[in-house]
Parts: sequence; C-alpha cells; structure tokens
Amino acid sequence: MIKNSCVKYFIFITSALFLTGCEWQQPEKQIKQTSQEYAEAFNHKNLEKVMALWEANGVYENLSTEESVEGQIELADYFQKQFDNEATITLTVNEVHIDDSTRAFEKGIIEVSGKEGEKEKNAFKADLIKEQGIWLIKKLSIVALSTVNSHFEQLSELNWLVGEWIDNDDTVNFTSRYAWDKNKNFLTQHFSMAVLDQETIKGQQIIGWDPYLQSIRSWIFDSSGGFGESLWSKQDNQWYAETSYTLPDGGKASATHIYAEVDPNNYTFSSEGRDIDGTVLPNIGPFNVIRVNSSAKK
Repeated sequence: MIKNSCVKYFIFITSALFLTGCEWQQPEKQIKQTSQEYAEAFNHKNLEKVMALWEANGVYENLSTEESVEGQIELADYFQKQFDNEATITLTVNEVHIDDSTRAFEKGIIEVSGKEGEKEKNAFKADLIKEQGIWLIKKLSIVALSTVNSHFEQLSELNWLVGEWIDNDDTVNFTSRYAWDKNKNFLTQHFSMAVLDQETIKGQQIIGWDPYLQSIRSWIFDSSGGFGESLWSKQDNQWYAETSYTLPDGGKASATHIYAEVDPNNYTFSSEGRDIDGTVLPNIGPFNVIRVNSSAKK
C-alpha cells in the first residue's frame, strides 16, 4: 500500500513539473508565433491582420528619425503607406522576456526591403500585452543599425603579421603580438623589450588606413612616455614605415623602419636613416623575427 502511494505521488509530482514547464514555455512560443504571423501579414499587405495584432492605443516609434505614430487610425495609415511602397520585412526574434501573465517584451532585428531592392536593418524592442488570450503589440521601438565600414581590404597585405613574434639574442629579448580590432579597421601591435631579462619598455603600435591620405599610417606609444607616427609604403616584399618620434624629454627623432617578410614564420626588421635632434645615428639590423608557435598559423 505504501509502495503504491509512493508511485502515485512520484507520478503526480513528475506530471506537475512537466505541466509547469509547458505553461512557462507556452507564452514564449505564443509570442514568437505572433511575431511570425505579424511578419507574414505585413508581407502579404493584410492590413486588417496587421492591425489585429496591435493594442488599441499602440505606439510605433523610430528612434533614428524621431518619428512616432500612435493609435489604430494613424498606425493603419502609416502601414498602408508602407504597403504602397512595396515594403517587406524579415523579422528575427533574439530575446523574449515574460514579465507576468499579461506583460512581456521581445528584442530582435527587423530588416526592411524596398521595391528598389534597398535594405535597412533595424534593432527593435516590442512591448507586449495579453488581451483575451492574444499577445498584442503595445509599443514597437526601432533604431537603424548603421553599416559598419571596414578598411581590411586596404590593410589585408599586412595580415601576415597577425600572431605572436619573438627576437632573442644573448642580451635582448623583444616580443610582440599583432591582432585585428573587431571590424578589422586597425591592426594593433603590443610589444615589450627586456635587456638581461629585465623589462625596459612596453608599448603599442596601432596601424590603420588613412582615407584622406589614401595611405597606411600607424601611431606608436611607449611606456617611457614617447610617442610617434609613421607613414607606410611597400616595395616588393618590404614595408617601409617613415617614422617621426617625440621622445620623453621633448627631443625629436626620425627613422625608416623596414619590415621584410621572409616566409609565413619569419621576417626581418631594420631601422635606417636614424637621427635624434639632427644627430645622425648608425643603422641597426636587420634582425630576424620568428613567429611563436608557427604550427598554429593558418
């Protein structure tokens, strides 16, 4: 008798948990389904169906243009103009948040296509309210996502530098790491130098494309307070960086740094035409720089 009661209790608890999970998941599924129905109705120019998915005092706002439309009559007029312009939408829901049984919001991307083939991508947030068992749009806010420009095409010939490099001898240890930024607009080098295993300097160089000069430029900063900039050019397999530098004490220096790619895992570095405040210094290099963990280079 006890055993049967335990089995029944286990079945009851398991069923309750299953039903609770379904009830929790159901609103999210309903909201996503409503969003899909909205997009389909919009693309079929079904104004009646579109408006049936808006709350009576619904608000549409475009945060990029500061345009705002409120209420069924104004919304219907606005969407009819969109239909007349042959606009269609692609809607992607990325997040759904359930506040309670009657309130929720979702976020995602709306891509609007025009009759001339033009496209505009927008981020959106839709505040939703549940009335008579149906999720309705109470407020829809959108903001245009600007196209991200990338100068990777102009910088791509320097892609071989990406990775970690080292130049060692008996007294000096120079290490550096090159990596792209998020949109590949800048290639950044972080470097450090140690003499007799004692770190003497660290810094970074930021390499980018100057659209005004139509040339590759770089800016360099070191831990001693010095900074400079370079204008880059290429001849055969060698890159020449014409560099001017401001020293920590205010002195001025200049040099031509030369990077010569030998193979995917080796390059040489040298510095020529060096001077400080007009005093000519001897050339240095070339030094052989070796890729760290070359097997990882693709």
